[in-house]
Amino acid sequence: MSKLKVDDQLYNIFEDLLFTVHVDDHNEDEFVSEVVDKYLGQLKKLGQLPGQFIDDVREDLASEVYDMLLKKIYGHFNLHQFRISNGITKPNS
Repeated sequence: MSKLKVDDQLYNIFEDLLFTVHVDDHNEDEFVSEVVDKYLGQLKKLGQLPGQFIDDVREDLASEVYDMLLKKIYGHFNLHQFRISNGITKPNS
């Protein structure tokens, strides 16, 4: 697990959720959706996201997070296998 925290909030949310057990049963699409929702929630709290652009931003973020996920789990069959090989989840879950 990466302990390095960077100023990129999207990446920090991505990393936190990737190595969190509570999202153990998520497939790739659910994982991406949760990352995007959390990030958009932060942007809204800070007033940095005008409502009329939310759908476009959501779509762009989902694409970016999915690319991040593919690069992170490269060499594994899927997110679940990545979690097993990194000791985040047990093989039977």
